[in-house]
Order: sequence, then C-alpha cells, then structure tokens
Amino acid sequence: MKCEHCGATISFEDKFCKNCGMPNTFAKEHIADMEHFAKDYEETKENVVTKTKNTSRLAVRIVVIILLAAMIPFTLVIGHLGYDIDKWKGIRESKKNKAKYEALIKEYIDNEDFMALHFYLDNDHLVEYKGGLYDDYAVFDGVLLRYSRIYEYTSVVVSYQKKAKDAGANSSFDYGKYAKEYTDMTAEQIANFYNDQKDFLERLDSEYCQISPECQALEKEAIETMSEHIKALAVGVYGVSSADTAEFENLTESKIRLLFEEVEANEE
Repeated sequence: MKCEHCGATISFEDKFCKNCGMPNTFAKEHIADMEHFAKDYEETKENVVTKTKNTSRLAVRIVVIILLAAMIPFTLVIGHLGYDIDKWKGIRESKKNKAKYEALIKEYIDNEDFMALHFYLDNDHLVEYKGGLYDDYAVFDGVLLRYSRIYEYTSVVVSYQKKAKDAGANSSFDYGKYAKEYTDMTAEQIANFYNDQKDFLERLDSEYCQISPECQALEKEAIETMSEHIKALAVGVYGVSSADTAEFENLTESKIRLLFEEVEANEE
C-alpha cells in the first residue's frame, strides 16, 4: 500500500511511514481490528473451554449416577444375601448349641439375674431369628426388657435424688425435676411389664403356643419372681404401699402413675 502523505510504499503493520514519518492511519485501524478480533477470539475460546468443562463434569455425574443406579439392585441383593447368611448361621448355632444356651438361661433364672439374662439373649442375638431359641424365648425376652428398664430408670432416679439432697436448695440444676421424669418413666414401664405379662400368660394358654412345656414352667416361675422384685422396688425406693403394689396386675398405667404421684405429694 502507499503512504497517503508522500506516496512511499508501506505495509499495513507499519504504524509510521518510513519515508516521511507520518502516521499510517490504515495501520492504526488494522491493529485495532486485529486487537478486537484477538479479544473476541480469547473470550470465545474461554467460553468454549468453560462450557466443555461443565459439560464434561455433567457427563461424568450422569455416568456416575447411572453406575450407582445400576449398582443399587446388586447392593440390595448382596445385603439381603448377607442377612440371610447371618440368619442361617444364627439359627444353626442356636440349634447346635441349644442345650448349652438353655443351661445358661436356667442358671440366670435360678440366680434371679434377669437383667443379665436379657443382655445375654439380646446381645448374642439368640432370639433374633425364627428357629432355634426364638420360639421358646422371644416373647419372654420382651418381658425381660421391661424389667430391665424399670431397674435402669430406678437407678437414675436414686442418683438424681442423691444429687438433689447433696446439692441442696442453692443448686442451679433441678435434679428433682429429672428424678420426677424418670419416676414417671418407671411407672410407665411397670404398667408395660404387667401388660406384657398378661399377654404372655394368655399366649401360653393359646392352642397356637409353640413354647415347650419345660420352658413354659421355667418362664412362668421367672415372671412371678420378677413381679415380686418390682413390687419390692416400688415399696422400698418409691414408697408405694404393699397393698397398692398387690394390685399392680389390675391397674392401668395412669393409675400406677397416680400412685407414684400421691407418694411424692405426701413426701412434699
């Protein structure tokens, strides 16, 4: 191209004429156009890369979701299979060692150690699966659970009562309030115990009862002893009268709770 000032030959890239030194207006426009083009190119390139990355991430997520969805049925099958294997092993062990287990159960009952018996049956999963010891001891273990909770809650009540006494009236923590709450929970569990006891004894008399006669006699004796313990506990710890505890089997939860509340009111 020619310089518009002196006519000398110059190129688009020359900002000034090499002959006369005047500015090359075409070069300025050309450079501006090129810079604008370069800027648009870089922005377009960046947008393409970003969208590609996002698309790639989305594609990866979709693939992961598809793989996970495909694995769910497989995982469920494996999990169910694992449960079945554990169940089969539990039943097999329960049947294989039934005589040993029953000897230990009888020993716990003879020693009147019913909380330990519940822990033994529950922790070793001896009554978790049908078959083995389940038929003879599963329902009985439910009664043991109530008995154990009564003693657990009572131990909390005694602890809070002692702390309230030691702390005195200046304590910022209301130990008496929590002792009252656990007393109510104990009354509830006593009612549940006698409801479960009633259901259990009715089941023994049912024609559908699958509990062996030997176990029936053993469990009946154990439940009678547990009932004696609970009544003695209500008298000794909570101050309920012996005449009232003698009626526990015939009282509703609300009436048992009322007995405990009346004792607390009289003490205050």
